[in-house]
Amino acid sequence: FFSKMKRSFDAGNRGAPPAKRPQPAKNTLFSNTDYILIIGESDFSFSLKLAQTVGGSNILSSTLSGYQETTRIYPGATANISALEKYGAVVNYDLDCTTNKLMQLDLQFDKIVFNFPETVTGPDELELAVPYNQYLLAGFLYEGARLLMPHGKIYVAMKTGWPFDLWDVKKQGADCPYIDLVETIPLPYPDFPTYSPKCTNSADSFTLAGSNLYVFELKNEFNTPALTNKLRNDRAQPPRLRDFTDPGSSSSAGRGKGASAAPSAPPGRSAGGKGDAGRGSFVPGAPQPSHPSQPSSKGGKGKGAKGGRIAPTAPPIPASAPLRVPPGKTVKEFPFTETQDKKGVIYHLGTVAGRGAWKNPALAGLVNVAASTIKRGTRVGAEVCEHTFSEQIFYTDNIPGSWVSIDLKKNLVSPTFYSMSHRCAMNDFFVRNWRFEGSKDGMEWTIIREHVHDETLGPRGFSASWPVDGLGEFFSQFRVVLADNGNSRGTNALVLSCFEVYGHLAQ
Repeated sequence: FFSKMKRSFDAGNRGAPPAKRPQPAKNTLFSNTDYILIIGESDFSFSLKLAQTVGGSNILSSTLSGYQETTRIYPGATANISALEKYGAVVNYDLDCTTNKLMQLDLQFDKIVFNFPETVTGPDELELAVPYNQYLLAGFLYEGARLLMPHGKIYVAMKTGWPFDLWDVKKQGADCPYIDLVETIPLPYPDFPTYSPKCTNSADSFTLAGSNLYVFELKNEFNTPALTNKLRNDRAQPPRLRDFTDPGSSSSAGRGKGASAAPSAPPGRSAGGKGDAGRGSFVPGAPQPSHPSQPSSKGGKGKGAKGGRIAPTAPPIPASAPLRVPPGKTVKEFPFTETQDKKGVIYHLGTVAGRGAWKNPALAGLVNVAASTIKRGTRVGAEVCEHTFSEQIFYTDNIPGSWVSIDLKKNLVSPTFYSMSHRCAMNDFFVRNWRFEGSKDGMEWTIIREHVHDETLGPRGFSASWPVDGLGEFFSQFRVVLADNGNSRGTNALVLSCFEVYGHLAQ
């Protein structure tokens, strides 16, 4: 088994020569014979420190982000990754620690480490995010325990105090049927690598002081090879997000402090988490890059690349009917070239027909944005009118019939294309079933295009464009209406930003 694991590591390391293992002084936490999985790295400085201590040939270090996003956020990551691979370690990207896809690794480990986990799901407010962090810990411990060898251990480093104590790592461990909490060690600790953890999505650091290392060990009844292998196929009920976020769930009682502090799950990102303030989500499956010439196959994370996607499964668009230009109006065409090309009507309005610097037309009062509800976002909906996808956050409540509209006021458009974006680094709640509608008065709405099981927006593309045909009609208002349970999570929250429309503008 060990030789198989070593071959797997060497293959993943793209043929790097075996590294010489140092012979370290006695360490109570790690040894140079341990097979070690590290979840949620940020700049990989912890993994590098550990490799320098016990050697790297038995280390698999992972992060939620792709290579390009990781190195963009953390300037030191490039050098650390290069050095880590020279020690013989394998570096993996886009991995989610809360799903059963961990089993696809087909590996087992003596030690699994998750430093300073933080969810990337749910609200950004610390108080409301408590149940989501509880779920992250519970899901990780459940899935991670099933990867342990006999007598294997899981290490979770956590800050103490508010709000981290509310995440109740001890309680989440107690609810896991496979492990026991055996020790709590104040940090810093001589046998735990001293390094500077990074803040979430930031190169800023914090110290280990005021943190604990929680040590979980596989329960005695599973400490034989046969039983640890059996764990990999265990069908015990895994933790579910709704157990933590839904106060009415019968299974949420006693799940941990703060479990009923948040409403039903709002739009969030993938169920994985940020570790070490990095991204600790673990989703294997695609070849993993090790240098910039091999970008992550996931894509779509961080700031969306210019261009976005055009719906690959768009139905044929009928030949346009003759334009029905309103009397007294002159018409200018705005043809589509690529997503976020700064050639659409919204951008035209925001630059005063190209005569001035860009100013968000919602903030300038040139258009009105409305929504069925606004859970997150500015009251005027400025995020909906931005021309470049970056850090915008705008979404509705989880209520059936959710919609977002934009009123162009005196401007009329006969559309030929429209574009919109999701939310940066939110790997779920993508629109799947929705309608694109137009109106001349805000009262009667015409369905311009209906989307059914449309997966154009997703982890591979956070911005996209679709061809449409307004059949020669001009509209002053457009809206996106989510079908019931129409997002990728099967809920009613509509996430939308960077809307743009192309076609013929009548003024």
